[in-house]
Amino acid sequence: MRPKADDRVRPGLRGHGIGHLLVTEVIDWTRENRWSQVERQVADGNGAARRPFVRKGFEPTGQRQPLPRNPAVDTEMLVRKVF
Repeated sequence: MRPKADDRVRPGLRGHGIGHLLVTEVIDWTRENRWSQVERQVADGNGAARRPFVRKGFEPTGQRQPLPRNPAVDTEMLVRKVF
């Protein structure tokens, strides 16, 4: 089973490092619970959402799928190995 979380930052709170803190917490939780990696789907064209993940070492896998809440938008899987 893969735990899932909604890690979107509200528009009025963006630009204050919250995304970075959220990604850091997810990585720490993953490590503490002995998971080997973290995966995240990021919508195409959403550089603000992608940036904190890339800064923390996530890499694109090339795996793509439609965004569940808007199938007209594609997403790309990012992954970061923890162990």
